[in-house]
Amino acid sequence: MKNKLDLFILEDYLDGKLSMDQKQAIEEEIQNNQSLAEEVDALKISREAIELAGWKSTIQDVQASYLSERKEKPSDGTKTISNFQQWSIRVAASMTILLVGLASFLVISTTPQGVNEDFLSYNIPVMRGETAEISSLKKAFNESDFEEVIALAKGNNDLTIEGKFILGMAFLELGEGKLAVDELREIETINESSSEKMYVEEIDYYLMQGYLLSGEYDLAQNQLEKIRSNPRHKYHQTINRWDELKIKILDLKY
Repeated sequence: MKNKLDLFILEDYLDGKLSMDQKQAIEEEIQNNQSLAEEVDALKISREAIELAGWKSTIQDVQASYLSERKEKPSDGTKTISNFQQWSIRVAASMTILLVGLASFLVISTTPQGVNEDFLSYNIPVMRGETAEISSLKKAFNESDFEEVIALAKGNNDLTIEGKFILGMAFLELGEGKLAVDELREIETINESSSEKMYVEEIDYYLMQGYLLSGEYDLAQNQLEKIRSNPRHKYHQTINRWDELKIKILDLKY
């Protein structure tokens, strides 16, 4: 099965328009053909992007116009619309062509660096009566001296949860996703056995960034779904389906 000949069939497959035999044959081919499996994933992503952007109904309207134009075209070949209009309709008539083009654009333009830039930087408030340790960490962090944050934290063998969190945020600012994840996961472990749980929602959000930076896109997807499934989550309004789509693209690319 050659992929370039299957684009229209794959669209029908995703739309559930194939017979059971055809569907089974496609699924068997996808299982045995990594290139085809990746193409199906790309089509799924681009179709979702089209729906999110509100283009789906427009494309369907153009397709309907094209089919109607073909049925109503006079038998003597008389032109009822201009050549330019006819050309526009015929070019736009194939949703698959648009899907493939959009998929290519999305895959090329979506990068880990670009997705990382969408995250909110954490603002650390300075409170009165704080310990010298926390005060120094916060001062360095708020001055964007993240290397100093790390140096101060490494010099303390009894770092508090707040100190660990600030350290994790510093690692994120420096693009050290794996090290940030280690700190945040350690706080999660401490929270599990503590009656006073700290930074729970912040950890949900920034773990997603840490996983993205470390290339663990499936785990980042899990964090995103956790936040999106809870309307009361502090960071629920900061992420959307576009973010989910970008993570899917990164997982497809890398």
